[in-house]
Amino acid sequence: MPTTHFKCPQCGTRSTKKRIEANNYACPNPKCLLNVRLVVHGEVTTTGNVSKLYGWVLEPGTVLKKKYEVVKMIGKGGFGATYLARDKSMFDQLRAIKEIPREFCDDKEDEFLTFLNHPAIPKLYERFNLGKFHYSVMEFIQGRSLEETVRSRGSGLPEPDILKLTKQIFDVLSYVHSQNVVHRDLKPDNVLLREDGSISLIDFGIAKKFQTGFGTRHLARAASSYYSSPEQYRAGKGFTDFQSDIYSLGAILYFISLGIEPTDALSRDPSKQIAPLPRRVNSKISERLESVIVKAMQVKKEERFKTIHAMQDALLGNGKSQAKKYCPKCKAIIHINDRFCRNCGSATHPIASGSSSSFIFSSQKKAASLKELVNICYQNWSEAVRHFYNGDIEAWLKNRKDGRSLAKKAEIIRKTQPDQHLGLHEFLTATGLGTAPKILIQPMTLDFGRIPAGSKKQASLTISNKSLGYLKGTVQTQAKWIQFSQNVFGCLNRGAARVVLSVDTRFIDKQGIQRENVIVTSNGGNLTIPVTVVIEKIRSQPELKSRRVPKKATAYSYGKPVLLFLMMALLIRYLGPRASIAISEPAVVVLMGVLVGLFCLKYGKAGFLLGGIIGACLGALLNIIAFYIFPFVNGNLINPVLNYFAPDYYDRMSYAGWGMIGIYLGVTFAFFQRTRKKRST
Repeated sequence: MPTTHFKCPQCGTRSTKKRIEANNYACPNPKCLLNVRLVVHGEVTTTGNVSKLYGWVLEPGTVLKKKYEVVKMIGKGGFGATYLARDKSMFDQLRAIKEIPREFCDDKEDEFLTFLNHPAIPKLYERFNLGKFHYSVMEFIQGRSLEETVRSRGSGLPEPDILKLTKQIFDVLSYVHSQNVVHRDLKPDNVLLREDGSISLIDFGIAKKFQTGFGTRHLARAASSYYSSPEQYRAGKGFTDFQSDIYSLGAILYFISLGIEPTDALSRDPSKQIAPLPRRVNSKISERLESVIVKAMQVKKEERFKTIHAMQDALLGNGKSQAKKYCPKCKAIIHINDRFCRNCGSATHPIASGSSSSFIFSSQKKAASLKELVNICYQNWSEAVRHFYNGDIEAWLKNRKDGRSLAKKAEIIRKTQPDQHLGLHEFLTATGLGTAPKILIQPMTLDFGRIPAGSKKQASLTISNKSLGYLKGTVQTQAKWIQFSQNVFGCLNRGAARVVLSVDTRFIDKQGIQRENVIVTSNGGNLTIPVTVVIEKIRSQPELKSRRVPKKATAYSYGKPVLLFLMMALLIRYLGPRASIAISEPAVVVLMGVLVGLFCLKYGKAGFLLGGIIGACLGALLNIIAFYIFPFVNGNLINPVLNYFAPDYYDRMSYAGWGMIGIYLGVTFAFFQRTRKKRST
């Protein structure tokens, strides 16, 4: 471990790491929330012990990427952790940073947060790798989880509050399912309650893109006790789907209604209902709520609600009488609790006409005039987006004398603009009371300096919205050697986005100074960013040779030919056609081991030992060749040829022939050594 002490990221208690290890990698403070949870990233056995350690969690004050300062840890799982951090590059704005070992990161949560665009889903700002860990920088949601809220009460929530929260969960879950995404980890701890009363759905770590016939990816096969459906425990090919989320939502309703967790899915009898039944624990909840919970939590998938809309109709609707209610304008079937028609957008409930009627936001803020409505929308942007795309603002405008033409514009924007943030901005601009966004880019020029030809270099642009509204734009250039991490950006009120530029000199044929412009086009103004880079040529071969420092001659360089000569002499003496087996077998093994070991001495002691082992094996191989192979070759091939010559020259020619072979091998070895050195320089 790099340090001898460790500061708990939750309570700040300092302790020796030996003491923390003795406490099974948990904080030794008995009052700390991490007293029974890991303060390291590691694998935990069924007995609760740490079987594999990946690293320590970050201490408060740690700075990531020179701009994210860790404040404290706000969440901890088996492998990953979530921190609250300040973004030093954006005036200390708070961010949530999720940390997970890279071997357990499959990028799916980042992928979903990138393309899912809903006010109740946190935004992803940046992702990067440091060491063995992957980090995702996300929007920080100020508030408490649904689990903390219920446990602080000690009992279930009142049914009106349950219905109010559930309607928001239905809204975001309907959007997620419409994008063909299954969340797969719905539980009270992943539903956050903001200060304005709205919710946020977090943790898409094990979510999946639903495709019929395709199973769950390996790293996403996980389940949460009490809240996961039975099929999720055997997550394989084609098991989990949208009805798995319906089961989890039913389990959430069970918990917030009673204040206790439901029975785990694996412990339930498929032929029986959930026990205990909700009304036996809390008689204050209605029969309709109980029936929805019971049906949603059926063990058999085919007995649950088919879609999230069917579950919403059963809970917030009015049973069979719901089908008899029609829109007063287009006569389409509507839901009894809807304030507007989902088909034509007309108001379904009469609203008092005249300018005295106020629009009431979900946070209980009231707007008596259009100007007040615009101001509250800017102050509570996420809440206003939800009201606008639900048609609430549109229905209110239709019942005002001065808002009917504006309501038609709102209807067109709502139906044609898929980007909800941009849609609300266009509506506020159409009122004539909206504020245009103002773009600010830092830095205003990019100078990459000198870059060798064939290499890459990166820099970043911080695009900020210095006014109200929603800033939306694109980044583009005509140069092929400039590439972007993303071409489209968006910034909320006083927010910022980061675009990474890469310069790839492989697409540049010329050398020297290269200049190009990056055009930033947005609804808050257009800017041009000059980009400059100097391409350096790679030094030629003669230049490299002139700068190369010659090596000093060493004893090893002089002794190397001697070692080669001794090894070749041993081979000729031992394997020649007239050689007698005068050298004993152990001596050959030892001698070859010493010679090869000395030959590998330049690699240190380890090289000498390894070379000795290889040489000894070579000596043993020589013994086998000398006793079994060479006698046959000498007696049947070499000796008959030499017998044609005079006996006086027999021995001389025998050893001369083997000597020529040795010289040929030595010269060939030296030639290849010299060629290899030339190529390396």
